[in-house]
Amino acid sequence: TDTYLQIPELKNILLVYTGSHGEAGIWTDRDFLPMLAYVDKSYSIEGKMFDTMLFLPYPDLACTGAEWDAYAADLFAPGAQLPALENTMARLNKIPDYQGKVNVILTMPYPDGQQAHFGALEGGGRPLCFDEKKAGRIKAAGDRLLAVRWFYDNLMDRWEQAGFKYLNLAGIYWYKESMDPATSSDIELVQDVARLVRNDGLKFFWIPFFGAHGYDVWRTYGFNHAFLQPNYYAVN
Repeated sequence: TDTYLQIPELKNILLVYTGSHGEAGIWTDRDFLPMLAYVDKSYSIEGKMFDTMLFLPYPDLACTGAEWDAYAADLFAPGAQLPALENTMARLNKIPDYQGKVNVILTMPYPDGQQAHFGALEGGGRPLCFDEKKAGRIKAAGDRLLAVRWFYDNLMDRWEQAGFKYLNLAGIYWYKESMDPATSSDIELVQDVARLVRNDGLKFFWIPFFGAHGYDVWRTYGFNHAFLQPNYYAVN
């Protein structure tokens, strides 16, 4: 059928990289407009473009609490990123044929199992260690879950405080494109995050590359939707 392998409410998803790379990581109203609406040569808006924006960091995002917090803060920076998307949608909603909200998917960074110095989640707190060889399997797995729950709560708090009128939070994207067979707690961690996300009524997304470890059993991890890449691509 025409809807085979499609998500009715999320038909066209744009990957929006932010957080570094200078101007390439800063999205303004002007950047979002042609992504949301078809603008002809006379600058008239003739139709809709992407209905969903998946915000994600560049691959150079360091696996530390400070870097994760800075990335989250940057998403809500005045005049850019999510606020810029909100401003653009507010303008478009003044057009009779362009009413409603745009979907947003936010990203959960990957707590790298090789990271032994993630940092503390609060001042004076205990530094987290994700390395099983140094912390032991149970402690490393617990610290990884603490980190992702902290980041998720951080995102949700910022989203609620922003009070966006024209943005619909559709779900969370798991950034790591493959399950790591060398990190024994990877599967349990993803399943825990899936429960966290889905309990809030959000969808959980994954985009594994072709041949990625675990791509064929993605449902068992708790994802609502997975999109298989035809190859492997990294932004430099």
